[in-house]
Amino acid sequence: MITSIVKENKETVLPNFSSAIVVVDDINKQKNLVHYTFGQGKIGGVVFFSDTVLRPNVGQCLKIFYNVTKDRKGKKKSTILHMEETTEMNPNAIKTI
Repeated sequence: MITSIVKENKETVLPNFSSAIVVVDDINKQKNLVHYTFGQGKIGGVVFFSDTVLRPNVGQCLKIFYNVTKDRKGKKKSTILHMEETTEMNPNAIKTI
C-alpha cells in the first residue's frame, strides 16, 4: 500500500540506480541517435538526440545511470535515466582496430 508520494530531485535519486561506463560505438545522424555498448556480448542501447544535449563521438566513454527491463519476449533492454561525459574508461568495451 502506498502511504505517501514525495517528489525528489534527480541528484538525490540517481545514486540509487545502477551506473556504468559505456562506449559510443555508432552515431546515426539520419535517425538522430547514438548507439552505446556495455562491452562485447553485453546489452547496449540507443539514446535519441532529442533526449540529451550531449553529442559524443564514436569511441567516447560516457557514464550512464540506467535501469534494465525485459520486453515481452524476455530480451533485456536498458533504459537510460541520465548520461554524462566522463574521463573514466571501460577497457572491456573498447575494441582496438
